[in-house]
Amino acid sequence: MRKLLAALVVAFAWAFAVAQDDSNASPLEPLKAAMAEQDKLVDQGRADAAVNVARERAKDGTPEGYYLLGRALGNVAVKRMEEKKFADAGRLLDEASESFERAQEAGGLTYSPAHVGRARVSRFRYDLGTRAAANLPEKDRASAEVAAQLELDVAVKEYRQALQISKVFKEAAIELAQALWEKRLPGDAEYVLYQFLAQRPNDAEARVMLGMLKLQRKRFAEAEPEFRAVLARDAANAGARKMLAACLMYQDKFPESAEQWE
Repeated sequence: MRKLLAALVVAFAWAFAVAQDDSNASPLEPLKAAMAEQDKLVDQGRADAAVNVARERAKDGTPEGYYLLGRALGNVAVKRMEEKKFADAGRLLDEASESFERAQEAGGLTYSPAHVGRARVSRFRYDLGTRAAANLPEKDRASAEVAAQLELDVAVKEYRQALQISKVFKEAAIELAQALWEKRLPGDAEYVLYQFLAQRPNDAEARVMLGMLKLQRKRFAEAEPEFRAVLARDAANAGARKMLAACLMYQDKFPESAEQWE
């Protein structure tokens, strides 16, 4: 069941956002075009080119420029980790973290994307740390795991700070819930999603994730309405339909479960 939830986790989705004065606005919206251009280069296997473009833009000294640079560096770090070049990935993470620090300095106390950027760097380091710990001798493993967990604690703190600034920062809310789940605090994760959905009740991703948390905790009757609410608005949502089918199966509603696959 944990794998089902993990499928929804965007471990290193470097889609950081831009803060706005309106706390009800999406912080991500203003940089969508620039991020799409970055993603296009990455999809073409040109992640290094995306970094070069971002470096040029960062010369303007704006928080947006530093933010995009941190995002681009994060994308390259992901590639290096996939290539098992962990030292390179770590170096790129350090540079990404520095870029987000500069974004914070340039944007001031209300620049929430810098907090999400730092949170994602910490989650990346947590992942690298747990992988490294798994390969250590047993006598050294415990201390390495503790060090990795500290990175996850930092991520949680940064996500919470971002949400204090931008209460409907979707990426911060979703990823905070994911981080809390990784810390084995499912109740806290649910609370974060409830808070977000109180303001954005029609957000499909947050509602599906809430349903999955309930499903994981074997609260099947409570999970079912979450998936049905998403499907009522979007019958083509394959993730919600798949989760609803599983939820019904666990309640021994086999005919209804089978209908979701037709």
